[in-house]
Parts: sequence; structure tokens; C-alpha cells
Amino acid sequence: MKHSGWSNFATWKVAHEILNFHQWDDSEKITIDYLKALVDNAVFDNTGVPSTSLIASFARLYLYEVNWVELLNAYSQTKNDD
Repeated sequence: MKHSGWSNFATWKVAHEILNFHQWDDSEKITIDYLKALVDNAVFDNTGVPSTSLIASFARLYLYEVNWVELLNAYSQTKNDD
């Protein structure tokens, strides 16, 4: 189900809560792996939540629903517009 112009809520939430706050610069090569690394850093590395915890398991399930191709297209375009 679409949400605020994105393909689903998980994709919108990652864009709105995490990626929109990243300070993009011209040296960054935006790939799906790079976007995933940024999100993993925000969700897992900066929270102090153990990676084996129940909360981390739910976060991984939630992130599985993210449309990474859609985010790649959006942020590659945004960077090129600058």
C-alpha cells in the first residue's frame, strides 16, 4: 500500500526519518549497499541495541520491506539535482 508518495510505509519511514537527514556530498557513490549501510548505522550501530535482541530482529524484518531501488532512484536524482 502506498504511503505519502512512496511504495510503502517502510520505504517512506526510512526516507523520512533517516536518509533525509544525511548530509550528501559529491564524493558519495550512491548504491543500494551504501543506502543500506547508512540505515544500518542509524538503526543498529547508534542505538546500543544488541544485534541479537528481539528488537533488532523486528527492525531487520521491518527493513526487509523497504524498497531499496525506489530509494536509490530518489536519492540519486536528488543528488544530481544539486
